[in-house]
This record gives sequence, C-alpha cells and structure tokens, in this order.
Amino acid sequence: MESGTDIFFDSLEKEIKGIRQEEKLIIGVNFNAHIGKDRLGYEKNHGGYEHGLKNKEGERFLQVSQAYDMEIVNTYFQKRKDHIVTYRSEKHFSQIYYLLIRRKDLWRIKDCKVISVEEIARQHPPLVMDLERKFRKEERFMNLALGMKC
Repeated sequence: MESGTDIFFDSLEKEIKGIRQEEKLIIGVNFNAHIGKDRLGYEKNHGGYEHGLKNKEGERFLQVSQAYDMEIVNTYFQKRKDHIVTYRSEKHFSQIYYLLIRRKDLWRIKDCKVISVEEIARQHPPLVMDLERKFRKEERFMNLALGMKC
C-alpha cells in the first residue's frame, strides 16, 4: 500500500510531466520534507543554504526535483534563521515549504525568504520570492510572434 507521501509525489510528477518545457513553471507548497544541508548528489538542484538533516520525504523531494530539472529556490539564498523557517511551534522549527522553478529560469529569481510577521501567521509564515519580469530577447520575440504583449 502506498503512503500519503508516495501518492503526493506520484501526483506531482504526473502534473509536471503534463506541462510543456517551454512553459514557465513555479511550484510552491508545503512538502513536509526536510532536505537537509548536505546536497551531495543534488548539487544542480540544491543551492546549499539549508539547515538540519534530510528525512525520507526530503530524499524523495530531491529525487523529483532532479528528475524534472527543477531548482529548489529557497536553498540559493543565505538567510538568517527567521527568514528560512517555514514552520514554528513552541519547541520546534523547520523548513518544510519550498519553491521550485525550472533550472533554465533560475536566473529570474532575485531573492527568496520567509516573512516572519507574528500577526499574519505564527506557525506558517509566508514564503516569498522576487522574480525578474524581464524577458530575454529570444523569449520576447517568441511571445510577440504569438501575439502576446510583454
């Protein structure tokens, strides 16, 4: 019998497969996974700025991000602890929310952090990223040829 984690990641993979490579793809969700600081084997997907240890769900998450050439945006920016922790309780804190983007679009990301505002959401603060809106010349041409305004 498949676990809830397996069902989730199998569904995620099915959805990713259904999205054309030319389309921009950003995924942000509570993966309930700990990917840990060690990025051995996942250097192309894990930027190195993470804390803690990897768990089983984190390993599966890393495998999926690698299989579909997705970057884990949160791990590319060195931050203070209060700007990376996405879950807090009285005794525990962890990073379980992640943002994924296709590797070819990583250059668009200027920053990614948690906004630690107690009044908004004490246990699950919002995770945000700054995204460059400019298009490269060839993308602009492609969009104009399709009749889209950039």
